[in-house]
Amino acid sequence: MSDNGVVHVLNGVVLPTETVADVAINNGFNTLVTAVVAAELLPALTNPFATLTVFAPTDAAFDALPEGVLDGLLADIPALTDVLLYHVVGSVALSTDLSDGQMIETLQGQDIDVSIMGTSVMINESNVTGADNQAGNGVVHIIDAVLIPEPTSVNDNNSISGVSVYPNPAEELAFVEFNMNKQEQTTIRITDLSGKTLYVKTSSIGAGQHRVELPLNGLSKGMYLVELTTNTSTSVNKLSVK
Repeated sequence: MSDNGVVHVLNGVVLPTETVADVAINNGFNTLVTAVVAAELLPALTNPFATLTVFAPTDAAFDALPEGVLDGLLADIPALTDVLLYHVVGSVALSTDLSDGQMIETLQGQDIDVSIMGTSVMINESNVTGADNQAGNGVVHIIDAVLIPEPTSVNDNNSISGVSVYPNPAEELAFVEFNMNKQEQTTIRITDLSGKTLYVKTSSIGAGQHRVELPLNGLSKGMYLVELTTNTSTSVNKLSVK
């Protein structure tokens, strides 16, 4: 004992119990939670070691989407994942960290735009209605509209097409299969949902159909992103490791 208290020796690290996912679950973000579960992103958002910023649309924001959009997203998991990751940043950004005209890269890969006028803060076309709901692994800002990323343009200059990752879920080994329309320097990367690179391979790949092994040794159970990048194309696919 000491003069001002007592010290207990523990055999582990004590972590905050509430995560950004818990903030959404405990505050009635029912549609957002349903979408996160459907896209299998809940483990990433409940990771106590992550550092995340989530821009969380209310149920009313989802209800305001054009008829059929939400049902269509829930039926198209890759598209749903794309939209959800557009609401997540791989670092903590409190309201005091935001500035007018700022552009912040999301885990989806595209930027969101910050606009500030007086006390009003907007993310793209949505208003921040509740800022700085802090959790053990990040912060949640409540917004009144769903953020929709710009569609990825597809044209004849793109060098990568027909990308598939399998088996999915995978255990020790997966493959990415794709078609190269022309020879280019190509980078294949595996990242976690915070954007941290866990595997990378760069080589010159010629035109034609290709299959590349993705070693998964050392990756824990969870969701990852497989990214293929050339000078003219980027393809991002979700990979589940079991």
